[in-house]
Amino acid sequence: MLRIPNEYTIHAFATYDNTSDNLSNPNSPPQPMFWCDYTTCEMFFLPFSYVLYQEGDESIYLGDDNSSNDTITGCTDDTACNYDELATLDDGTCGVLDDCGFCHVPCCYNTEIDECNYTVSEDECQYYWADYNVVSDPEQNFYWNTSCSGCTDSIACNYDETAT
Repeated sequence: MLRIPNEYTIHAFATYDNTSDNLSNPNSPPQPMFWCDYTTCEMFFLPFSYVLYQEGDESIYLGDDNSSNDTITGCTDDTACNYDELATLDDGTCGVLDDCGFCHVPCCYNTEIDECNYTVSEDECQYYWADYNVVSDPEQNFYWNTSCSGCTDSIACNYDETAT
């Protein structure tokens, strides 16, 4: 299943080709169409069902059990430093390389101990969620390496005492 955050809105769009050029048009010659509850009327119907989120729902696959196309979550952006070629559903973990080649990925940043937790999701994060926009911005990401001689920030997780 796909978790959709509360503030999201789902939109559906359809294009109708009610012309004789449409070989799938059931009316020849084309007829004016109107909305109604029957299949002989306007031909766009989007049934939508939902359940209230429970932890672990995103791991449930509701497709055909006989299918070999099981959902694999991961980074689906082939330009990201942690691209997963097996992933079929993007999970928001795509990262970006800093100037020294370190891959920064979204994380739950604990402001009390200045540490990123990569094992919790955005929904589980009880501190500050550092999303892609934060981790990819050298001005906001103080772990970002702008000098490849090493990190000189003694409280940073990648501190290098030999750096200059």
